[in-house]
Amino acid sequence: MAYDLHFIEHALDRESRMERGVALFKRKQVDEALAYLEAALDLEAGTPGRTARLHYYIAECHFGKRDYELAMYHYNTSIEMNPNDFQVYFDRGYLHQKQNRTMASIDDFTACIALNGAFPSAYHNRGIAYKQVGNIDMAIEDLRKAVAMSSSHVRTKKSLLDLLLPQALRDLRLGRYQEALSRLDECARLDPVPAQVFSERAAVYSRLGRYRDAVDDYTLALDLRPRSTDLLKGRADAHQRLGNIRAAMRDYMAILDVRPASNTASRGLSTCLLQAEVGHPY
Repeated sequence: MAYDLHFIEHALDRESRMERGVALFKRKQVDEALAYLEAALDLEAGTPGRTARLHYYIAECHFGKRDYELAMYHYNTSIEMNPNDFQVYFDRGYLHQKQNRTMASIDDFTACIALNGAFPSAYHNRGIAYKQVGNIDMAIEDLRKAVAMSSSHVRTKKSLLDLLLPQALRDLRLGRYQEALSRLDECARLDPVPAQVFSERAAVYSRLGRYRDAVDDYTLALDLRPRSTDLLKGRADAHQRLGNIRAAMRDYMAILDVRPASNTASRGLSTCLLQAEVGHPY
């Protein structure tokens, strides 16, 4: 829809074109906002700070319209006129990131953080950018900072968990159980926690002989995946190690409810019956 700038020039005595343009932009009326903002830009010579903000909002409008080249031009102009606005660096960094200019996005997020070190989204986005270039340690560091600032942000916690869990599994494969346990403990604090975190930590506890802790974590995992025969088998084994024969038998029977032909469960039940007869765990 075309907008009559002659009408705009004579409308709204009590509101500036910029104020109306910003208000329209915040209501997601991008085309209308752009008309007011561009009209305001013609009258803003000699006020660099205000003009910088106009360029920023014009950039945001073009970004919303996916006119990325024009958006970048106005972000650049805004920063040239006022290099101290952290939000403009963040939004330009996001545009760089969207267009796969990852190192440029890192530079902008870093500039944003230098101006506002309490902005969790900047740490989150820079962490993702670091991950994209393979700098996993820096990615984890940034995502940890973002989580510490905004612990309710599920997307950030998932991004951090997605980096920590593979490292924990690598430590587990290499026999570095304490290192694996430390990473899994951190993963378990990143609510919502997937069943895999509890199941992997339970496996570490079992390897360390901490069978009560293993039972607890297998139980947490089973709350999320109640028909997992692997989890039931792991908990049954931990129960057996503790001498909890009846509990182990219940888990093996639960496996047979899911997989009636399970040889593993049948053998487990036989072992439990033998343990019960001799009166001690294996």
